[in-house]
Amino acid sequence: MDMNPVRFGYFEINGDVIIEDKRDITIIADNIWIKGGSLKAGSIEASFTHQLLFQLNGNQNATGFTVSPDLTGNKMFVVTGRL
Repeated sequence: MDMNPVRFGYFEINGDVIIEDKRDITIIADNIWIKGGSLKAGSIEASFTHQLLFQLNGNQNATGFTVSPDLTGNKMFVVTGRL
């Protein structure tokens, strides 16, 4: 990923997403789930030198997003993969 994506209602990652160190990146979504893959920005050898911002914009009156019966919300950042 080397550009700001459009605003997502729901952003799910099931593969490997690498954020290139070319510019500041803002990801805006109501819910983000790194489900079965990974999201990487930088590494041990080369740190990410730009700004990476995650902005969650869930509606307070929304019905919500359910990960499991014990975990429901209207603004969620869930990692069951790798971050």
